[in-house]
Amino acid sequence: MKKFYILCVTLFITTLSFGQGLETFTNLPLSGTSYATGSFTGDNGVTWNYVECRDENGDEFSSGIVGKAVLLRTTTSPGPGSISANSGANGVGELSMKLYKAFSSTTLRQVDVYVNGTLYGTSPGFDDTAEHIYVITGINKTGNVL
Repeated sequence: MKKFYILCVTLFITTLSFGQGLETFTNLPLSGTSYATGSFTGDNGVTWNYVECRDENGDEFSSGIVGKAVLLRTTTSPGPGSISANSGANGVGELSMKLYKAFSSTTLRQVDVYVNGTLYGTSPGFDDTAEHIYVITGINKTGNVL
């Protein structure tokens, strides 16, 4: 039997660009328990692309998730979930996100953050129901970044 481990990421990008941006995922078209791949336009006109993701489904597992969130599938089959955004010409200075464990398993949750294909950080592993704030400073990439 395959086990599916889920990591919920509520990406509050407090400084998506050298100006400021915040993504609330209000426009996220996912709902329910099915995983999907697609894209949507975020709060600031940024296009978000997602792979093997679903929404928080009203925090059905009482994980403490408030508002919209993206749940990433963390299994290797059919593949791990991911979400990405293109900054346009704004670049990225730093990034902040809230991380939650959405399902009960003993697998540590972690998120890798890449900018233009370069790994800028891996969140500390966690296996509890607390809210974890993960911040990466000093990215400071100008222009169009992914």
